[in-house]
Amino acid sequence: MIIVKQHQLAIPESNTIDNVIGVGNCAGTVSQQEESGQASTPITHQTANPTIEVQRATTTQPPLTGETCAECFVPLSSEQVTEFESRLPEIFDPTVTTIEQLCALLEAVQDEDPAANLSNIGDISEALTSMQVDQDIISEITSCLNKIFL
Repeated sequence: MIIVKQHQLAIPESNTIDNVIGVGNCAGTVSQQEESGQASTPITHQTANPTIEVQRATTTQPPLTGETCAECFVPLSSEQVTEFESRLPEIFDPTVTTIEQLCALLEAVQDEDPAANLSNIGDISEALTSMQVDQDIISEITSCLNKIFL
């Protein structure tokens, strides 16, 4: 806070002090003091008008676990990924041919009908079982998908 003598400062009517005070201070705060050195009733003028902006995210954030849908399939070997992806058009939609496309489909279903992903995750589990993927890996994948979509 800057202290000035009463007869040296005229506080303007506007919301700015401009060059009346030539130094930066705490949000333009000015106080009045008599020549005797005793503070009279303080007059305070603040020019700071803080603006708070709130922005809403327009993208889906990853779950708190840090895993994304595609990361759920990391436990599969490259050969298993290739075989799994070859089965996707039969299970879901002819246009779904990659894990990334499967995840996009699951996300779209999540927005429209979250309960439908319970069935979709069951279909994924069945496909992995029919491929003779180890049950622990299937459980890891389905648990991961459940955290994200259910």
